[in-house]
Amino acid sequence: MSSETSGRLAIGGYDPVAYFRSRRPTPGAPDITHEWQGREWRFASAENRDAFAADPQAFAPQNDGACAFAAGFGKSGPDAPAGSPKVWSIVDGRLYLSSNRVARFLFRLIFAPRGRIVRVAAVLVVLLAAGVVGTMVFGEARLPAGEAPGATLAPGHRWQGPVDATAAGVAIQGYDPVAYFDQGAPQMGAAQWAAEWNGATWQFSSDAHRQAFLAAPDKYAPQFGGHCAFASSLGLRVPGAPDQWSVIDGRLFFNANAVAKGLWRALPGGGSMAYANWPGDTGT
Repeated sequence: MSSETSGRLAIGGYDPVAYFRSRRPTPGAPDITHEWQGREWRFASAENRDAFAADPQAFAPQNDGACAFAAGFGKSGPDAPAGSPKVWSIVDGRLYLSSNRVARFLFRLIFAPRGRIVRVAAVLVVLLAAGVVGTMVFGEARLPAGEAPGATLAPGHRWQGPVDATAAGVAIQGYDPVAYFDQGAPQMGAAQWAAEWNGATWQFSSDAHRQAFLAAPDKYAPQFGGHCAFASSLGLRVPGAPDQWSVIDGRLFFNANAVAKGLWRALPGGGSMAYANWPGDTGT
């Protein structure tokens, strides 16, 4: 397949009609195609191709194939994570793709109309309740030794990318990153003990904390630059809240709120997915 064809190939070459007729992802044939909206659509049969040609809007995925959960938050165009042809839903007769299974579950729970997702919603309510209860039990304290969200975190893996900073360039809303490790609680820093690192100004509650940070910033800076770890697992970049924190395997994580924090701990694979989908992360 040429690079030009690959760039024009819709939804990875999967047959959009097959989702409705056979209820499973089905790769299309390279010799059974239809041109629509400047892209090549492939089909498993001539019958499916003809049905699509007669009414493309009835079969084409919504949001131009972007992740349905991300689209629900206003993400569109090049800023939206692509949907996977293997992670799909049909809601009210429309096809939706999601970037991963967690995103699909959340799309069904939050955005899909009632009556279509009763079983999935029931499972997610249980997971959500478990996550929230876990957050209430653990509060802002550290997780027990060795416990990680969903899966063991990749050894030595650290975030790379932009820092979540205020308009004035102050990182993590002025909180002291060292305090989470040294005192086990969030604590505001002060401008008199500030340091520049990774394009942002970091504030500390004491000069001792400032010196400790400068000696090993990768040790104390929150992962993903202080952005929400749960959102990162969905391929999104959302500011984290310094009071919704966890220290896991010697690394500091923020989440946007208590629900995101609970879900990130409860949903399988949350820890590893946050690194895999973090925008700009290149691994170690």
